[in-house]
Parts: sequence; C-alpha cells; structure tokens
Amino acid sequence: MTSRMNQIWMAVVLIWLIAIGLTGWNLSSIDAVALTRDQNERLRKEMLFHRQYIGKLESVRQTADALFLPVDSVKLGFLAVQSRLLALSAVFGLENVTITRQAGQATYEQLPINISFEGPVEGSLQFLSSLREYPYLPVNHTQITVIADRGKAAVEIDLYFQFHLKQGDDTPPAPMQTTRYPLSSEANPS
Repeated sequence: MTSRMNQIWMAVVLIWLIAIGLTGWNLSSIDAVALTRDQNERLRKEMLFHRQYIGKLESVRQTADALFLPVDSVKLGFLAVQSRLLALSAVFGLENVTITRQAGQATYEQLPINISFEGPVEGSLQFLSSLREYPYLPVNHTQITVIADRGKAAVEIDLYFQFHLKQGDDTPPAPMQTTRYPLSSEANPS
C-alpha cells in the first residue's frame, strides 16, 4: 500500500513539475513575442516618421552641413578662407586688410580668426553683410570705428572658422606583389 501511495505521489509531483515547466516555457514565449511586437512597432513608427519628415530631415542635414567647411587640414582650410576674405575685401575697396588666426584657442572644429581693415563705411557694411553667405564663418564680435575726417571706417571682426576635417581615403593600398622566385634584378646568392 505504501509503495502504491509513493507511486501516486510521484505521479502527482511529476505532473506538477511538468505543469510548472510548461508554465515557465509559456511565459518566456509570451515575453519573446511581446518583445518582438514592441520592436516591430518601434521600427514601424520610426519608418513612418522618416517617411513623413524625409524632406525636413534632409533640409536640416544640409543646413547642419553648411555650418562646417570640409577641409583636408586646418592650415589649408585657413588659407582657403583667407583667400576668400581677401577677394571679398578687394570687391568692396577695403584697405590694410589683415587676417590672423588664433591657433592657441583652436578646437577640433573651430579656429578663431581676427580680421581688421579700413575702407569706406558703405563698403565695410557691405563686407559685413556679405559674411552671411559663409555660414561656416559665424561672427563673434565686431568693432567699427568711423574716421569722420577721412570718411572711412576702421573695422575689427572676431569670428570663428568652423570646419570638419575630411576623412582619409578608406580604400586599402594595392597589395604588394611577392614571389618566391628571385627577381631578375636581384643577384642570385648561389
């Protein structure tokens, strides 16, 4: 009788263990399905957002890209900016133009630049106005001193040259040609 009772208890325990195991497996399956549904819903919302706002996102990216001039090196970028500013100052009849950089205060994406010049008041103001065409040259500080007896203005501008360094070429170098046979130009050691 006790052995029969033990067998019944063993069967009941085994049934309960199987029920508990199936419940655990079922819960983990439910969690996996819920996680997959959440990921799919998040992806669907992201795709819908991109579809609805693709034009605006592209416009924002282009605006952000315009704020930085892509350059190979800081020195080459400064030379390019310097030549553009000198050409612009010549257009407006400005004289005694000096453009200096403050390399000690440079950051990874900004180089402070100081521009000073003299010229007609109207030409100086047109020069300042035309700086808006260069969004990568935001003006930090401007000081204008009008020299009344000469009809000119002395202007000093502190601005930042914002740049992005171009990444190097990602193409791997051409493989070296190797051979186990000596080349004709090499001397034969034997």
